[in-house]
Amino acid sequence: TWKEVTDLYGTTPVIYGLETACSAFQRDIPRDDASVGVSGLFNTGTNPLAMYLSANCIMPNNTHDKAGKGMRWQVPWGKHMLASRKWTNTAGHDDKVNKTNVLPVVLIRDPYSWMQSMCKHSYAAKWIRGQGHRCPNLVPSANEQRNGSKSFAVTVDYPNQPAHFDSLADFWSEWYNEYINAEYPRLVVRFEDLIFHQRELIGQICQCAGAVPKGDTFVYVVGEGKWGAAHKGSSNMISAMIKYGKSSSRLAHLTEEDLVWAQYHIDPGLMKLFHYKQPTLSAVS
Repeated sequence: TWKEVTDLYGTTPVIYGLETACSAFQRDIPRDDASVGVSGLFNTGTNPLAMYLSANCIMPNNTHDKAGKGMRWQVPWGKHMLASRKWTNTAGHDDKVNKTNVLPVVLIRDPYSWMQSMCKHSYAAKWIRGQGHRCPNLVPSANEQRNGSKSFAVTVDYPNQPAHFDSLADFWSEWYNEYINAEYPRLVVRFEDLIFHQRELIGQICQCAGAVPKGDTFVYVVGEGKWGAAHKGSSNMISAMIKYGKSSSRLAHLTEEDLVWAQYHIDPGLMKLFHYKQPTLSAVS
């Protein structure tokens, strides 16, 4: 129900960085090369966001990106790449792009529903599942003890240099904190707002970057959310609205031990900043 949605995620978009990123980006970046690039963890809606931006906005003075009119499919260092590797990693075909002139728009997602999606499609992230393929799984339960390790560690097979995290919860927190702490203009926006408040969200992003509407009416992306073989069975917009508006599936398969770990390893500052609800420990009992 709509009340479930607003109880979980509020009634308006939450965007981090508007106060500082917009003025700095419009003031310091040459308009003939200023563009917007999408970033975010796996399973956060990066492809639909890129499609929304491309369908609705253009950078009117950009002469360097004729094909995309200043709306890039991803940031030139790779949309899933760690923010700390901005200067050391370059995505294919983007070796001539001036990275400074791209405004990253980073998608964040409720970590509890994000972990559920990672179980279905883990992409470049690898970790051992719990007993009976239990997932999400953050810490071993009594009958899953293995080699004395305190948690199910995650390795992400990034090109050139893999990254290691203590658990899915740590992966989420550390990845997003790199963008929060970055010293360049960036926006961090919520996956949930892309589903429930598209028009308002896209309008604010484009206004921040100095983009203008592409047409007279707002274009909704209602088909398959992603393209390509890896994305078969992805939700379209309507089924996504139904699926992610429910609170019941957020905590599926998590044990009480997992939730205790999550309380400490899912950054409470990020949860507060993006208005995500930390479940109570009684939620699984």
